[in-house]
Amino acid sequence: MYRRVVVLISLLLFAMSSNAQKFVCDSLLEKGLQYYSNNQDSLAIRALGKALQCPNNQSYLDDLKLYLANSFYNLKEKDSALYYYKELISKNTNQYIVYSRTAEYLLSLDSPNYKLIINYLEKATSLGDSSAETLTQLGISYSRNNRNDLATNVLTQAINKNPKLIIAYFHRGFALKEVGLQKAAIQDLTYFLKFFPNDIVAMYNLAFAYFRDKNFEKALETWIAVDKLNNGYLDVYFRIGLTYAQLKEYQKAHDWFTIAIQQDPTKGHLYYNRGIAIGLGKLNYNFCKDFNMANELGYSDAEKMLNIYCK
Repeated sequence: MYRRVVVLISLLLFAMSSNAQKFVCDSLLEKGLQYYSNNQDSLAIRALGKALQCPNNQSYLDDLKLYLANSFYNLKEKDSALYYYKELISKNTNQYIVYSRTAEYLLSLDSPNYKLIINYLEKATSLGDSSAETLTQLGISYSRNNRNDLATNVLTQAINKNPKLIIAYFHRGFALKEVGLQKAAIQDLTYFLKFFPNDIVAMYNLAFAYFRDKNFEKALETWIAVDKLNNGYLDVYFRIGLTYAQLKEYQKAHDWFTIAIQQDPTKGHLYYNRGIAIGLGKLNYNFCKDFNMANELGYSDAEKMLNIYCK
């Protein structure tokens, strides 16, 4: 009899304990969802994190992880957000925000995996994310993956959705330059520079587009503007030299190639192009010496010039 009473008391205590636990868990869940709805992210994380451990909330696990991830993301704690986003991706979630935000995080890394980012962004768009921001990220990723034809199309969609998203013009300009549409590239990059007039990367690409469009005067003007903003950039010295050569100002081309060589005397292409400028301009320098140096430094085109002109 005594044993039966003990058992009954134990069962009663267990039931009371289970009910109490359920009450606490339900309370945590309710508070967490309320905090989340009110954008009180720190409080939401505290409540939802505890609710996640409750056995009776297991059927809501994916939803709780999504809310936790979003709250961490809002607080810019992106490593914590990524932890939950990746768990949801492993379950093939149909929440496009998981893929787009994971891609955004990966884009911020020093060495982004653009193929993986493209997979996530394509998944996000297939699930209904058609925001200008996501399309811009996808366009950038296509471009970084040398798929500039796709980049121009997606970035055009982004601009059509939000013409005020200025960064999209820069990246479309770059992509247009790479696919050979120089005039369109010039238009986009020029527009971007109205808002960010000292952006060296945009100016550099604009100069390239002018050069490829054979507008050498504008290319030269832009290269020199880049040099004024960022003096000491070897490739800019080289590009200025090339542009002067296209304008048949061979002495100036020679001088800029010389500046580049003084900065880095180990680049064979610099000696080679200075030798070409000397020959075309009939300047009073020894171009064979330059071709020989270029050849010694491994620039293969120099050997042909040596064989033709320096026997």
